[in-house]
Amino acid sequence: MATKKIPQEARELHNELIADLHDNINSKVDEHDFEKLIHRLKLKLSPIDLKACHNLIDATDKLQKRGHLEPGNYGELIKLVDCIDKNWVNLIREKGETIIEIINKANEPQPSVSSEESERAKKRRLESDQDGQRSNENTDGQTQILKSSTKKERKKSVYPKTNDQKGLALILNFTKGRPGANADFCGINDFFEKTLNFECHVETDPPKEEVECFLEETACLFNNKRTAAKYYCLLVFIMSHGNEDGIRTNDGKTISLDDIVSYFKNDKLKYFAGKPKCFFIQACRGSSPQGVVDLPDDKEEVMIDQVVGKISIPTDADLLLAYATTPGYFAYRRPNVGSWFFCNLLEIFKEHYEEEHVEDMLIDVKERLAYDEEWQTNEGFKQMPCTWSTLTKRFFLAPQQLAE
Repeated sequence: MATKKIPQEARELHNELIADLHDNINSKVDEHDFEKLIHRLKLKLSPIDLKACHNLIDATDKLQKRGHLEPGNYGELIKLVDCIDKNWVNLIREKGETIIEIINKANEPQPSVSSEESERAKKRRLESDQDGQRSNENTDGQTQILKSSTKKERKKSVYPKTNDQKGLALILNFTKGRPGANADFCGINDFFEKTLNFECHVETDPPKEEVECFLEETACLFNNKRTAAKYYCLLVFIMSHGNEDGIRTNDGKTISLDDIVSYFKNDKLKYFAGKPKCFFIQACRGSSPQGVVDLPDDKEEVMIDQVVGKISIPTDADLLLAYATTPGYFAYRRPNVGSWFFCNLLEIFKEHYEEEHVEDMLIDVKERLAYDEEWQTNEGFKQMPCTWSTLTKRFFLAPQQLAE
C-alpha cells in the first residue's frame, strides 16, 4: 500500500495542535495523571523510551518518533489525553478530521487523459513503430516513468518553503586577533542577504551576556506562532577563537557550543519544530596539524584559530553541525581571503545552491579542502572539515527552484 502524501498545510495544522496541547494541558498533569499516562504508553513505547518521559511533551515526542502520532493519526494521543482532560479529546477529533480531509484531498487520484488525447497518443506510437522505433520508445517510456517517480520522491523529501517565507541567518563574528574575519563576515552576509534574500542578524565582538541575549531573543521569535511561520530555516554562523570550554566572547569569557545549540532544539522551539537548523563553526578543535606529502613552497601566510571545546551530539531531529575541522586539529585563515572553510563553502554554495542540497554541497567543500593543493600550508598541513546531521529531508537554500 502506497504511503499517503502529507501536504505542508496538514503538517502545520498538526504542529499547531501539538503545540497548543503542550501549552494548555502539560501543566495540568499531576503525579496521579502521569502514572496513568505512563501505564497507557507501555504497549507502544520501549522501557528506555518510557524512562525518558517526564511529562506530556516527552510522551508526545516519543510517540511521534516511533510513528504512533502523525498528521491524521491521533488514536494514541486521544487515549493519553482522555485520562487528563476530556474536553481536549473533542478538540483533537475536530482538528484531526480537518487534517485528514486535507490529506485525503491531496491524495485524490488525478483525472485520466481524455479519449481524444488517448487516440492521439496511440497514433503517435503507431507512427513511431512504423519508423522502427518500438523498442527504443518502450525503453524511453520506462525511463520517463522512473524519472517521474524519482522526481516525486525527491519533492517529498525536501524541506518545504512557501513563497512568502524567508531564511533567517545569525552571524556571531569575533574579530579580535583574527585577521581575515571580516572577509568571512562580508561574504556570508552579502550572499545570504542579497542573493538568497535571507534576513541576517549580526553580532560583532559581543560579550558573553550579549551573546546569550542575542540567542534568547531569536529563540523567542520562534516561540511566537505567527513570527515562526515567516521563516523556513535557521542558519547560525560562528567565527571565533575558543578554548577547552567553548567559544571565547569579547570579554574573555566562554560559552559552550552545547549551550548555543540548546537554544534552538525542537523542545524549545515548538512552532519551529520540523524545520532545518544549521550551525557552521569556524574555530580550531585541537592543537595538531593534518599533514600531507609533496610540500609546496609558495603558499601565502596562514593563521590559526585557537582550539574550541568538544560538543556532544544532539538527539534532536532537523539539526546540522558543520565544523571547519575534525576534532583535535587546527582550522586555518588567510588574512586576505578569510578562513579556508568559509571561503570554500561560499564559493560552492554560490555555484550550486540552485540544484544541490546543503549536505551534498558540504561534501564538495570537504573534497576540495582535502585534495586541492591550493589549500595547504607551507609546511604541508591541511584541514579536514566534518559535519554531523540529523536532517530528515534534503535542505535546499533555494527550494522554490525545484517546483519549476
